Amino acid sequence: GIGWKVEKINGVQIFIRKVPFFNHSMIKIQHAAGPFDFQKIDEIAKQNNALFTLLEPLPYNFNLEEAKKCGYIKSHLKVTHTANELIDLRPDEQTILNSFSENARRNIKKAQKNNITIKHIFLKDEKDDTQFKIFFDLLVNIGKMKKFYIPDYKEMSAKMHAFKQITMLSFAYNAQNEP
Repeated sequence: GIGWKVEKINGVQIFIRKVPFFNHSMIKIQHAAGPFDFQKIDEIAKQNNALFTLLEPLPYNFNLEEAKKCGYIKSHLKVTHTANELIDLRPDEQTILNSFSENARRNIKKAQKNNITIKHIFLKDEKDDTQFKIFFDLLVNIGKMKKFYIPDYKEMSAKMHAFKQITMLSFAYNAQNEP
């Protein structure tokens, strides 16, 4: 819905997008576990006249040496956010808390002190886009404050509808000011 063509090789999604005003495209493979069929990926890149292929695999089950043998190089360019944080819940609560950054611990204490509550909204259960619109407005405001790019509503809405069955929005608020 936002201009990406998607192909699959052995369950790995390959996202292809034409570069405006050029006869080229860019390819990205994000959050994939592998193993990767680099020969087929290269074929798709050639078919789509790709300027580059950006591979951002999951941090496990990835063989960097195999990728290097196929001509890939390690890049520090990231175009995707971290999707998950893995936390070992076997230790006691204090050990887990101590494993967090100082900033995270400070934010947790501040939230407890200010009686902050988290409200989860599962979009598949919503009858309309009201909650998503609230989320988008908040996102735009924080993007302006922190000076980072936010895609327009049309693009974000297309993503929301594409992933509506698995999307959860979380709102943090003071219990006295529930939305």
